[in-house]
Amino acid sequence: MNHTISIKDILTNPENFDGWLYLPTGDLALGTNCFVLKQNLDADPDWNEQLKHQLIVQGWKPIIPNEEVEDVIENTKAQIDNPTLEQLFKAFVFYCENDAFMEWDNE
Repeated sequence: MNHTISIKDILTNPENFDGWLYLPTGDLALGTNCFVLKQNLDADPDWNEQLKHQLIVQGWKPIIPNEEVEDVIENTKAQIDNPTLEQLFKAFVFYCENDAFMEWDNE
């Protein structure tokens, strides 16, 4: 099921979404809504591609699948005991912009 969800909800409950995360263009905040695109395996492949194209035309950009969000959270927790939501957000944005995990010992 395709739906929108805030970055805050994704970072606090990553298990609650499944699919590719699309972010709007512009600055991000914890309250920024994202679009979650779940691949419909029963649909015509052309339909899935048309939906992806439509999202891009509407200003959404594909970023990462839910597995990578979970990886960012786990990586941050491995480096910081009980990271704050702001630290998770910072790690998430860093990953989205750099396709790399943030190294917190350099902070």
